[in-house]
Amino acid sequence: METSFLRDLVSLRIGQRWENWSRAHPHLAAAIDRVRLIDSVITSLREDPEFIRAMEQAQADENKLQAATQLIALAERLIARFLPL
Repeated sequence: METSFLRDLVSLRIGQRWENWSRAHPHLAAAIDRVRLIDSVITSLREDPEFIRAMEQAQADENKLQAATQLIALAERLIARFLPL
């Protein structure tokens, strides 16, 4: 996963929770650097075995989709040879 996409995703999710959390913990929220928080979450995700497995599965699924697309294109070429327009 591209770092910028992951950063945007994590930033969005933190932003969705930040307002309520910071109201409940105003002093702690004032002391936290959100950029560092985002960086820490990204680092933790990249080291998490479940995240790693999910990314590997996503890559495998993308490879399967790419292979299926190539098969469909091949089938279309073969059909076009047998049934030219």
